[in-house]
Amino acid sequence: MKRNHTLIALLAMTFSTFAASCGSTTDPDIADNSIDPALVGAWYRVYPHSADYPSPKESIRGLQFTAGGDVHELAVRTTTGELTVMNFSQIIDLLKANNSRIVWTAFYPPALNQDTLQYEVKGNTLKLIQVYSPYSSDTTFYQRATIDNVITDPILSTFTATIEGTAVAFGSSLNSLEIYPHPAAYASRISATKLLISATHGWKSTSIEIDNFKGVGTYELPPGKEIMRVGDDYVERFVTDSTAPSTVTIDEYDEGKNLCSGTFNLSMHTLSPINQGSVDVLKVNDGEFSLPIYR
Repeated sequence: MKRNHTLIALLAMTFSTFAASCGSTTDPDIADNSIDPALVGAWYRVYPHSADYPSPKESIRGLQFTAGGDVHELAVRTTTGELTVMNFSQIIDLLKANNSRIVWTAFYPPALNQDTLQYEVKGNTLKLIQVYSPYSSDTTFYQRATIDNVITDPILSTFTATIEGTAVAFGSSLNSLEIYPHPAAYASRISATKLLISATHGWKSTSIEIDNFKGVGTYELPPGKEIMRVGDDYVERFVTDSTAPSTVTIDEYDEGKNLCSGTFNLSMHTLSPINQGSVDVLKVNDGEFSLPIYR
């Protein structure tokens, strides 16, 4: 288990080192941490979601600035279509939000970063500009919103399982995020014979690919097939193990009803760049899913 402790220590050192540097900033403008009243409230934007396979066509993200000096990331509660606060957020701390400048710290694995943005509020529109260089910048527009208002259609999207074994960043369960910019779990019909089941669990993501898909039935996954990632591939990857079968059962597949449901049990081991040669077997049991289908 040294590998797990090493990774946790590495992330902890990264966090503490960056936090210390942020606390000692010499930028006098950041010392003014009052919130521009024009920013206070909720904002959201709708933008295209793209992937290399069939997936949700759009994502919805938002920001909520509070009069007390906090910022929260917003997304959609999939089952209701409501705009609400994400319980999984990359933004760690709001340092400044006034005089046309926003400064915050955010966690982009494997490190913390300090972002500076320019902003402009006109009526119910918030314009954010992030400048990367004299030749590169991103501009995004947000519309004023109200927390818990329904802004999109609800979708059934669930993916749950229990975990047996010890692995970094894992608890005793594996659940897709209920609040996310788009359905955090879905089925993707890649081709006539290939189905992908995709789920996001915070920093973890699961991808179960069925190569000989023929509809309802039970499928055994071959050993060595990548199933799960924690962060990016330089942090942690899991592939199917040969010591026990990994199976997926499709109980219902109905494109007319836009529903793919079933169960799964997985046996995996980790491939870790931090300590090559270390093998920890991870059992994912009692998995269940009910997913929308994209094709």
